[in-house]
Amino acid sequence: PGNMNEGMADYWACTTKNSSCVGYISREDCLRSCENTKKFPVDYNCESHSGAEIVAGSFWDIREIYGVDYIDKLAVDALRLQPMTFSELLENTLIADDDNEDLTDGTPHIDDICHSFWDNHGIFNSFCAEHTQQGVSLILSPFPSQTSFFHGNTTIEILGSAYGSRSEQLTSYKLEYSSAENPHEW
Repeated sequence: PGNMNEGMADYWACTTKNSSCVGYISREDCLRSCENTKKFPVDYNCESHSGAEIVAGSFWDIREIYGVDYIDKLAVDALRLQPMTFSELLENTLIADDDNEDLTDGTPHIDDICHSFWDNHGIFNSFCAEHTQQGVSLILSPFPSQTSFFHGNTTIEILGSAYGSRSEQLTSYKLEYSSAENPHEW
């Protein structure tokens, strides 16, 4: 939640000032920015400010489409549901956007919300399946950044999910791996 709290604090600073810059290093350079391409988990670590731009950017992107009034209300309503993870924050945002209390049939702005959170910033929730511009693959185990060593003909159990995009249903997928000795060769 620390990253989420910092991210929402950054978003409120940006939306209040109507500027994507959060603090200045110099006259031209922002300390952090709500207008960014930072993605989870690539740009994330346990330091609470690392995830701030990921969260703030997710809301800023949809604010650019639907405006300050609607998205600020959406953000408040999502926070009232007390999310504990990035995925829960996305789900709560969809709940706040919903117009009939049934997320299974989508929400008025689901494609843009899911695009901002997943395609732009790497945050996914299963309600976004087939509402993204890019397909989705989530590897839950072994965790992608976890160093695992397998030797010889070891069977590797991989747990996860894969979904198509809104323009292309998933019909097949390919899983690639590399060896520890040569991680850049697939």
